[in-house]
Amino acid sequence: MGTIPRLGGVLNVPGGVKLIDSTLVIVLHNGEQEIERELASPADALRVALMMPARRGRLEICDGLKVLAPN
Repeated sequence: MGTIPRLGGVLNVPGGVKLIDSTLVIVLHNGEQEIERELASPADALRVALMMPARRGRLEICDGLKVLAPN
């Protein structure tokens, strides 16, 4: 089985169908230092973003979350 060509967030599926990759990257950081990074679908992004600091067990003043769309 061959691989599916991918061009910048769009998957070209045999048969001419294009699927848009909507995966998001959630990053927990403390100032400039990255603590954790996780991939999530848009439907799961909020849950993942809220669970990241909860799993860590503590929050500090300069902790932050970023939600990024990969290039």
